[in-house]
Amino acid sequence: MNTICLQTEELVVFTNAANPIPSKYYEIRKLVNAEHFRRAVLASACQPVFMTPVKVNKQVPGEPNPDHQFVDGGVREYAGVQMAIDYDAKEIFTILLSSSDKAVDAPLFTTLFPILEKTISIFTADVSKNDLVIPQLYNEAITYIDAVKKKMKREGVSADDISKYFFIRGRENPFEDKVPLKIHIIRPKKPLGGGAGGLIFDPVEMKGMLATGEMQAENYVAGLSPGDVDWA
Repeated sequence: MNTICLQTEELVVFTNAANPIPSKYYEIRKLVNAEHFRRAVLASACQPVFMTPVKVNKQVPGEPNPDHQFVDGGVREYAGVQMAIDYDAKEIFTILLSSSDKAVDAPLFTTLFPILEKTISIFTADVSKNDLVIPQLYNEAITYIDAVKKKMKREGVSADDISKYFFIRGRENPFEDKVPLKIHIIRPKKPLGGGAGGLIFDPVEMKGMLATGEMQAENYVAGLSPGDVDWA
């Protein structure tokens, strides 16, 4: 579960993985019991301002900061693509709730609450967009390096010399043995509704949002060609 600690401002991932992979991009916390798990789930769904932050580690034995408060990790990382990369994923399906539609809102915003709602909607859409920037740059870098190596080979540079050029003593090569990611993005074409962040929990509207999401996913999968996805 992705969360943000309000006290430290860090992205904290709670996991039950036996051997979680350390990361320089976020903090890893292992779940210790069922109550810890339940609190982490609540925090990962906690929209700040609208909901009360959760003290996830309140009952963890020996916890030095039991009163630290946690909220939805989407505040900083909406689509956790980096975590999938850290676990050596080669193909990633990303589901975004924000619309690709750029329609302009007609009304003027004159009172506090509608301005807050609109701000959260803009913020959510921006976070989801930024979450995909680094993976896309990652793909571009790998593709570019591969093209440079092929060009060097065509110019007569030996394979051993090419390897030497891309090796710097004392520096880890972040692209060593990496291949471009296959990133599938599934998102609605039109706004789903439900207010800012979908926080207006109207049963009828929520069923409509779910149906829209299912239809969009089905249409995306139906449009894939053989070989587009490795289902193994």
